[in-house]
Amino acid sequence: MGKTRKHYKSLDALSVQEAIQIATDGRGIHPAKGDPFFVVKYGPPGSGKSSARVYQEIKKLGPPITSYVDVNQDTLVESMLEYKRNHTQYNRLRYQKNKKGLSLYKKSAIVLKKAVQARANIIIEITGGNDEDPLIWIHKLIKGTSYKLVVIMPTIPLETILKRLETRNRKRNIEEVKQEYKWSLKNFDTYIKPHHKYILVDNA
Repeated sequence: MGKTRKHYKSLDALSVQEAIQIATDGRGIHPAKGDPFFVVKYGPPGSGKSSARVYQEIKKLGPPITSYVDVNQDTLVESMLEYKRNHTQYNRLRYQKNKKGLSLYKKSAIVLKKAVQARANIIIEITGGNDEDPLIWIHKLIKGTSYKLVVIMPTIPLETILKRLETRNRKRNIEEVKQEYKWSLKNFDTYIKPHHKYILVDNA
């Protein structure tokens, strides 16, 4: 969240502990004061889930941003030296396994689980871009805890998203993005809006 990251030469060089340091800007995982927040930044690729406006809304919840474990798979991928050299390697780096059988995807899941066990404030981001309840796995993860689940969704026209994605180093299939956009909005209306606390952020 703002600091210059070092880049790792291999998946083995990026340990789970290093991933925790990335997710916490070196502070480590600490219990929240009071009932912890589980903040879900929700929306399709290019919607601005990591924008300043979104983080302003997170600040309004009360706890300082520095108290959160910000689990973001993109940040882990971006910490890899190979990604810095070649942005087309995103998907391969995300799921490729190291010598212990751990991928960056799996390492981020371990960090998230450790944060829940510690009752830390948490930030994650998801797209909701497929035909299922995007929060069902989160409900299972925090079941029986005192977490306060909050969904923050940037609102932005599809045309603006497509223009933003054109400027990114990591290119996306346009038709896939359009489909993810449709599913994201549909799942929000079906699964999130009727049942959960949510905040809409104008990111147009």
